[in-house]
Amino acid sequence: MAPGLRRVLDDVVDEARRLVVDEYRSVRENLGMMPQGKRTAALQSIYAIPYGDREAARRAVARMSAEGFVRRHGGRLLSDIEITGELQASGPCDSQWSERGFTLTLVDDRTLEWVVDKDSWARRRADGTALAAAAIEFLGAVQWTPGTGGVITGNDECNSDNNGPCPDYVTRRFGPVGENA
Repeated sequence: MAPGLRRVLDDVVDEARRLVVDEYRSVRENLGMMPQGKRTAALQSIYAIPYGDREAARRAVARMSAEGFVRRHGGRLLSDIEITGELQASGPCDSQWSERGFTLTLVDDRTLEWVVDKDSWARRRADGTALAAAAIEFLGAVQWTPGTGGVITGNDECNSDNNGPCPDYVTRRFGPVGENA
C-alpha cells in the first residue's frame, strides 16, 4: 500500500505547490508596480474559503499562501526560483502530508494515521481537501484481504457537549477489519 499511497499524496502536494506558484505570479503581477513599502497593505486580510467547492477552496488557500510570502518578506517580491525553493524547503517528507489543518502520517507501510485539528469546523475542512479525497479514493480502491483494512474515527464538540466525554465514532470503514469494527 505504501508506495502507491505515497505517490498519490505526493502528487496532491505537488499540485498544491503549483497552485501557490500560479497565485504568487498573479500577486506579483498585481503588486509589481507599487512601491515595496505599500505592497503588504494592498493584500487581502480576510479570505473566503468555500467548503462546497474543493477546487475553489484550494485556489483560495493557494492565494492566501502566496500573499503570505509577500507579507513575510516585507513586500519584497520573490522570483519564481525563490518561491519554488521556499515551497520545496517546507516538505514533503516521505511519510507526512498536510493540508488546511489536516495531516496524514504513514506510520509504517501498513498504518496511516489521520489527524484533524480540534475545532468545530475542522472535520468539514479536512473532508473538503484534495488530500483527504485522494486518500479516501486510494483506500477505497485497495483490494483488501482478510485481516486488513481499518477505520477512520472522529469526535466533535457536538458529540462531546451533548453527551459528556465521548469515545470516537467511526466515520469511514475500509476492508474486512473496517467492516467488523
